[in-house]
Amino acid sequence: MRKSNQEPGFKRGSTLYNGLAQPLRRDHAMKITDVKPIPTQPTEYSRRANRTWTFVQIDTVEGITGYGEATNFPGGGSLVVASTINQVRETLIGEDPFDIDRLWHKIFRRYTYLGSRGLVTAVISGIDIALWDIKGKALGRPIYEILGGKFRDNITMYANGWFTGCTTPEDFADAAAATVAQGYTALKFDPFTHEMQPFHTGYVSGAISAGGEELSLPIPEQKSNFISIQESQSERPE
Repeated sequence: MRKSNQEPGFKRGSTLYNGLAQPLRRDHAMKITDVKPIPTQPTEYSRRANRTWTFVQIDTVEGITGYGEATNFPGGGSLVVASTINQVRETLIGEDPFDIDRLWHKIFRRYTYLGSRGLVTAVISGIDIALWDIKGKALGRPIYEILGGKFRDNITMYANGWFTGCTTPEDFADAAAATVAQGYTALKFDPFTHEMQPFHTGYVSGAISAGGEELSLPIPEQKSNFISIQESQSERPE
């Protein structure tokens, strides 16, 4: 009997694809062969800010590879997530990447006693995205179609991190103008960066100093005033 050299799982001759526009047919389950975390510091900004982006690569026996992201800030959280992905690897080897929800719960239940959020869900999020990437490539369809279809035709992109190193209003103005010149129409920034920097991680532990508490007090009042203005505007006659 002549033996086929073709990989099992997907074969030519149907509407399923492997991401390279080659028609394939899924006869039986795909198999995960490897799971790799990829921690990176791709830009000078990330090095200055001591920020690491962690990505996840999942390989399959069919040659389809999926990528996800499991970045976490601050305090080297991305490196902790990457290390945990290495621990989860053996849980996923040999599994069918199409069983996305089942694999989500398999990992989540393994770490139940660590709680329902934080490290566990950060790890799962990167793996989950990579599994959806594999499914989209295997089916030859964009992920948004598999998840229910597109909601809009365009999405406004905003710039973040453009204000790194800014300390004065003039610095912020110059950096904003330079960012807009690159084509951005929306900018994200934290107006309290310098005042609140010492207290950022304190929000998590509850260790906010008296100065931090005092600084935050005017914010709810200003928010309340803004809401009042919005309400009064909405009550104006046409």
